[in-house]
Amino acid sequence: MASLIDLFVCRNLFITLLHHPSFKSSVAQGLHLHDHGFASVVLLVCAIASRNSDDPRALLENDITRRQSAGWKYYTQVPTLETSVFSWPTLCDLQRGALASIYIQGCSSPRGFWTHNMRRTEYELYKRAFWVLVWLYRNGSLAMGRTFTIQADDIATELPILCDNEYWFTDTGQDLLEQAPEQPSKIVFFVEYLRLMTMQASAMKFICSAYTNPRQINNIIVDLDSALNQWCSAIPNRSTRDPQREDVVIFQRSATLNCAYNSTLITVHRSFMLDDKKRPTTHPSSAQALANLAVCTNAARTVVHITERQQGRGLLVNATILATASP
Repeated sequence: MASLIDLFVCRNLFITLLHHPSFKSSVAQGLHLHDHGFASVVLLVCAIASRNSDDPRALLENDITRRQSAGWKYYTQVPTLETSVFSWPTLCDLQRGALASIYIQGCSSPRGFWTHNMRRTEYELYKRAFWVLVWLYRNGSLAMGRTFTIQADDIATELPILCDNEYWFTDTGQDLLEQAPEQPSKIVFFVEYLRLMTMQASAMKFICSAYTNPRQINNIIVDLDSALNQWCSAIPNRSTRDPQREDVVIFQRSATLNCAYNSTLITVHRSFMLDDKKRPTTHPSSAQALANLAVCTNAARTVVHITERQQGRGLLVNATILATASP
């Protein structure tokens, strides 16, 4: 360990993160033996220094043919960063995040920064939590008519896999995550909703941006309509958008997805329904404005009909539908 720390001090010429004398003094005093935060910093220092070491002990299984594994044995010992919302991150927490980022930049899988040693099922739960937060954020932005700060291009996390909860594990408790071929996935509703919200994000970004010329606006509207049509035809289970289903769960999901689809249509077209006196020169012509009005009217009428069917079956109308139906 001492040789790796010395190597880190000698080779770390560009990034000034640690106070080397104090760091080495703390190690000499054994602080890493009872302070978990500082121990993580020491492990990451050893991981980074291992890349410049000729000592085979820095490699996995001391195998000199596996140079790419240098430091990995130290890096994987660092526990996942866990902080309470009621406490401030410590200095070691900040140093730990910086050092882990430095090490993982030289790895073939940067995602390992937060998924190393993670089971597939646990990683899937992280994805679900992330996308639910995105969904809540976007729904709130749409309800208030605000553009999204986080755009689709800013998100690199893949969508949740189409695998229902009962197919996550084998009978022995091992990770499975394989949907039965003959059983349609229930989570397809949420995944398709997320895909639809990506198109909503594109629509909001376009509407809230500076307008150019009428020809370009019309082309963008056509492209968005085309993307929505492709979304409709690409849904694996056509019954997902069938609001006539007898099954209550499928009916409620279908109603929500239909209303979200019509809400997106309204989002795309409603900003271009101004009359000639109020319409800027960059807006579409009167004929185009009437066409946009027709699309919005039909979409709103569909939402009202779905709401009536829900009430007729004694079901609660969810917040998504209420937000869509509101002016």
